[in-house]
Amino acid sequence: MRTLVKLIVITSVVMGLSLLLVLAGVSFYPSSRVRWLALAYLNTTYNPYLPNFTVWSPESVTAIVWDYRGLDTLYETTVFFLAIISGLALGRGVERLNLKPGGDMGLSLIVKTVTRITGPMILAVAASIGLHGHLTPGGGFQGG
Repeated sequence: MRTLVKLIVITSVVMGLSLLLVLAGVSFYPSSRVRWLALAYLNTTYNPYLPNFTVWSPESVTAIVWDYRGLDTLYETTVFFLAIISGLALGRGVERLNLKPGGDMGLSLIVKTVTRITGPMILAVAASIGLHGHLTPGGGFQGG
């Protein structure tokens, strides 16, 4: 009898929470009205009727990244290049130790073969994403 009561209580709680979640999901709709800032971005992204106020980009995310966040993107790439230059400067002058005199140091045959196969494929996909990034959300940043 006691297990039956526990089962009924647990089932009732689960059903009640499920009903509450369904009603909350069905009853809440976001506003269909576009806010003025979003409207300004969308009107200047691709508007052939106002050629002086358009960026002629079919992808609004790319237009916002390059036109409205241009300085932010510039400083992000500056920090990235400074990190690369710092890493190269720290690694300059470091000598390699040859542990095997006259021996062949390196990767195994399996790793070399997989690298030969996947390396060009990775470069081709990165070049494709980088060159066609103006048509995808976020631009070609993911190509890097």
